[in-house]
Amino acid sequence: MNRKRIHEVLKQAVDEKLELIHSELQQLSESLASESRSTSGDKHETGRAMTHLEQEKLSGRLAEWQRLRQLLGTLPDEVSTQAGAGSVILTDRGLFYISIGFGLLSVDGTSIFCLAPHAPLAQCLLGKTAGDEVLFNGTGYQIRNVS
Repeated sequence: MNRKRIHEVLKQAVDEKLELIHSELQQLSESLASESRSTSGDKHETGRAMTHLEQEKLSGRLAEWQRLRQLLGTLPDEVSTQAGAGSVILTDRGLFYISIGFGLLSVDGTSIFCLAPHAPLAQCLLGKTAGDEVLFNGTGYQIRNVS
């Protein structure tokens, strides 16, 4: 699997998350503005407070996804045979991309699990090369390729 292709698809997926959050924030702002014009009283204040809480929650998610998007830009371009940040690792149990904690990503029909370098499984894989085996939570992973 092409590492650059995986990276591009992951960037696109993060950008889509960012767009979705921006859209949700815009909808909340519009809802808040229309609610301000149409109602008054305790029910109105409760609705405004709930909308503000939702905006704060979304703003936190937005900041986190922006941070992850920025981290993607810091991954090294060079390919190494030793697992590290930016590596794609093929094991007998699946394909892993040490990048950001995104989770499962589908690239051209192939499932890839995107792990942050500080994730426990990634920590077991770091520094390993093809032919090495690691044990994580009682499960063995035979490393077939690192790129």
